[in-house]
Amino acid sequence: MAQPRQLRNLARSRRGKHTPRKMLVEEALPPLSIRALLDLKLFPSQRNQRAYNPYDGRRWPYIEYLMVSNRDIKVRFVGGSTQIVGVHLHDTGPGQIGDIWHRQRFLVCPHCGEHRRRLYFRTELGPLLACVRCQKLSYASRQCCSGNRPGLQLQRKETQLRHGRMWGKTRRKLEAEARELRLRRPGLSQRFSGLRFQAPLKWALN
Repeated sequence: MAQPRQLRNLARSRRGKHTPRKMLVEEALPPLSIRALLDLKLFPSQRNQRAYNPYDGRRWPYIEYLMVSNRDIKVRFVGGSTQIVGVHLHDTGPGQIGDIWHRQRFLVCPHCGEHRRRLYFRTELGPLLACVRCQKLSYASRQCCSGNRPGLQLQRKETQLRHGRMWGKTRRKLEAEARELRLRRPGLSQRFSGLRFQAPLKWALN
């Protein structure tokens, strides 16, 4: 029985369509994150809203210079372009630890205005800093097939067991999860077997 004309045309159009491979968070340059800025002690005291702390940007290969305050961050990229990233101070709320001088900080995405903990840099779309959604990034766990996903999970759990510091209960739980994944005889494509995919995602994002 011959196919209807509409189905033949649909199959022909799909054959000629090529979907470009998405860039992954794991493959991106180190993000500008709240955690990194706090580790470097770049934020002034919240009692001083007008103060700026300078930084030469050596932690990020694409940043030449930073001026960090509790209101915004002035970024000068390698190459001379500049960008101002807003900082939002979020009240912890009644009954929670913290007060007006110990509020939680978030970066404001310059593109969509959402409050984020990390902003990513891509020369193809700017160059500028923006959140993971605005930079059109994805995650390895979303891009690999169902046959490769257990292998990706297994190598990350094994890395965490070898190099992570944790309580005994947490270690036993991870060991049990790793044993269960090994029983499934997981495979892993060459793309996801590199070093940057072996560490747990939360380690790479800090």
